[in-house]
Amino acid sequence: MKLSAIVLLLCIGMSSSWAASFCVTNASELQAALDVAENNGESDIIRIAEGTYTAPTGGFLFAPNINGGVDETSDIEIIGGWTAFFKNPCGIGPSTDPAGTVLSGGGSNRIMDVRLPEQGEVSIRNLTFINGFTTDLSQGAGLRIYGVGIGFSGTLTVQSNAFIANSGGYASGLMIGRLNNGNNIQGTAFTNVRIINNLFAGNIARTGAGGAALIRLTTPLPTDGPVLDPRPALSVVQNTVVNNTSSPVPLRGVLPSSDGLTVISSGANVDIANNNIWGNGDLDLELFTEESQSVLVRNNNFNTIFQSVVADTYINNISVEPEYVSCGVFCIDRIPVGDSPLIDAGVGPTLFGSPWSLPDTDAAGDLRLRDARVDIGAYEGISDQLFADRFED
Repeated sequence: MKLSAIVLLLCIGMSSSWAASFCVTNASELQAALDVAENNGESDIIRIAEGTYTAPTGGFLFAPNINGGVDETSDIEIIGGWTAFFKNPCGIGPSTDPAGTVLSGGGSNRIMDVRLPEQGEVSIRNLTFINGFTTDLSQGAGLRIYGVGIGFSGTLTVQSNAFIANSGGYASGLMIGRLNNGNNIQGTAFTNVRIINNLFAGNIARTGAGGAALIRLTTPLPTDGPVLDPRPALSVVQNTVVNNTSSPVPLRGVLPSSDGLTVISSGANVDIANNNIWGNGDLDLELFTEESQSVLVRNNNFNTIFQSVVADTYINNISVEPEYVSCGVFCIDRIPVGDSPLIDAGVGPTLFGSPWSLPDTDAAGDLRLRDARVDIGAYEGISDQLFADRFED
């Protein structure tokens, strides 16, 4: 790689001795930045300028360096939504609307693989993953996040992304689990996985589960005294999961078979809240958990659900076919209409020690909270009541 190319990647500069910042404007620069971040021993921020990035063969890859069995310990943020300011292509942003920054598989490649470091904060935000494809019938096609035997101790955040029309074996939009055989990520008492404010639409799992997403996490249960910190935690909140499909009926039973979202977890506290999961083949939501876990399923909208163990808290869930504001032929947003039951039907995080927080904006980049309560789903609607005459009944 030429020195000039590296200088271009570091156009924002080194913000300190321990953090590297990159600005990328095309696919080759994005992969080069990921390559540098793997081995520099620093915390990294990769800013992706708005535009379309076609994945190379095998997809964009990030796998932190392991030397003698010791993993690099560092943070990485991969953030879309940046625009130019004077001569800096990433001078303004980020926009939290993922529509402007598109990572495409072109219908022939998986889009992105991210291997978790042993420790660190990992964040992937403001990106559209579209038209990913893999012939590997045991893997996903959009974004795949996995660990290795050393495990993961840190926070993983996947927030304000769109997963559209990806086709894989299973977990076509988003796959979170170990690389080999789809095994669970092995977490610790400090692991926190947060899937927040994302759109999943039109993804197809051809042989397995999770047309939209498959999330697999194992963490140890606390063994001594009261737990003040609610982690280990898996939070799936404020997502819109619509019109995804999974395996044909004859293959069901070979793998978990949710057409929408599948969660397989042991040990971790699980919070499934404020999600709009609708129109996903035969099964919208599937939860495989254990009696020993704390599992909350609250303030969601779905039609069909399977639970291996009944959730400890199962409240305020609704089942209504959602209607959305018309926004044009090529628009991907799913904003609820003004009189939708989804409006103001969500719940905020707990006041003390919540493992997730409410984003400032929704999946379209608009205010996340417009009224007294948050809406269900990744998008915030405008209630008809906001425009009603205040003297009307």
